[in-house]
Amino acid sequence: PLFEESAPNPIRFIGGFCIITQHREDELQVQMVVCQPGAVAPPHAHPNMDGLSMRVLGNVELAISEGCTVLSDDLVFIPAGAKHGFTTSNEGFIYLNFEHWRNGKPDSVERDWEGEKICEGHEVNQ
Repeated sequence: PLFEESAPNPIRFIGGFCIITQHREDELQVQMVVCQPGAVAPPHAHPNMDGLSMRVLGNVELAISEGCTVLSDDLVFIPAGAKHGFTTSNEGFIYLNFEHWRNGKPDSVERDWEGEKICEGHEVNQ
């Protein structure tokens, strides 16, 4: 299904981001992230999630650490624990995140977070 109704909180808003869980099965998940123009995801890591991010629309200035792999202009692999961050362009940015949750418990990408928070009220799993 395009939209997985059984996912808890399938549509989440945080700062300049809208995160939509589209599919969840066992330890795998697909989320679409819609970013407002100029939105910033400060340097952070996802300790429990490997992610393959695919650009859908717009542009982004990406900062990635060692261990991340840029596969093409539209595709980047970010393993669990690898630091990364980005700033979206003036037209905004949309990407799909194909996720493997190493702990077997998919959640929303912004909750599996180590690093500076996106904004006040950004809740993360500890």
